[in-house]
Amino acid sequence: MTPHPASPSSAPVAGATASALTVAQITGMIGMTLFVVTEIAAALGAAAWAVVGALGLAAPGAFVVYAIAAVPTVVLGWIVARLAYLAETDPDTMAG
Repeated sequence: MTPHPASPSSAPVAGATASALTVAQITGMIGMTLFVVTEIAAALGAAAWAVVGALGLAAPGAFVVYAIAAVPTVVLGWIVARLAYLAETDPDTMAG
């Protein structure tokens, strides 16, 4: 019986590497992610702070604005971490 073309198979995923990550790769991923996420958080935090100040919101309103600004920070942080992993594991960007 042949498997359906859309069924999952044991074939390797394109772009997946069989080698383990090195300390340099892990350090590069963490460093790049922390740097970019810090910049994103600072920009969105400053924007949220400006909105709170412009609207003259009290503490409960400020917390709501900050919580709204935290959502894209987390989502973008996840995207940056995933891109950092892909950049560090891409064989085309490896030195050697």
